[in-house]
Amino acid sequence: MYILECRKQCTFSNVGSLLLPTFEDVIRCCFQERFNLSIEAISKFVSFSKVAGIVGRKIKDVFGRASIPTVSEKRIVQLINAYYAKYCKLRRSYDRDKSKTFFKLKLDVFKEKSTLVFDVAVCKCPIVVECTCNKTPDLCECEISINCKSQKPNKIHAIELRFVYFQRNNGRGKIGGVNNIAGIHWVKDLELSE
Repeated sequence: MYILECRKQCTFSNVGSLLLPTFEDVIRCCFQERFNLSIEAISKFVSFSKVAGIVGRKIKDVFGRASIPTVSEKRIVQLINAYYAKYCKLRRSYDRDKSKTFFKLKLDVFKEKSTLVFDVAVCKCPIVVECTCNKTPDLCECEISINCKSQKPNKIHAIELRFVYFQRNNGRGKIGGVNNIAGIHWVKDLELSE
């Protein structure tokens, strides 16, 4: 199975990470963290809930750097545990069912989902781009809109909409600094909303 071995390092845990984590990044980071904890504790078994808590904090930090409001750490841990349970189900029956077509379909769906962003943003409202320029998505500067019914502190700020849209759909875009003028206005908006 393609995720069984943890050759790839945890990509989003370092401070220089510029992308939101995918499901694959999360599960690999869990394996890496479990390995590191087992070495420190001189124990062969470390509970996955402990690992999920550590990885959940890292995910919350990444979304915090991107200025995207997130769900609670408890909910992030629940999402990690649910994804890990799906992984374990597939891994358990892999040797027995790897040649069967229904299992291959399940595995393909799992692999496809693993490339999606592990989205823990509070606002799940659809983001719409009305592109009229016919440029590539990273060069397009057409208007992006969101019809959000979330409360003000839970909304994705207008500055971050393009980044979140491209991360959710294409996996493109990087976490970066906002220019000073936009940042000052954004901080004032947040202070007024509180």
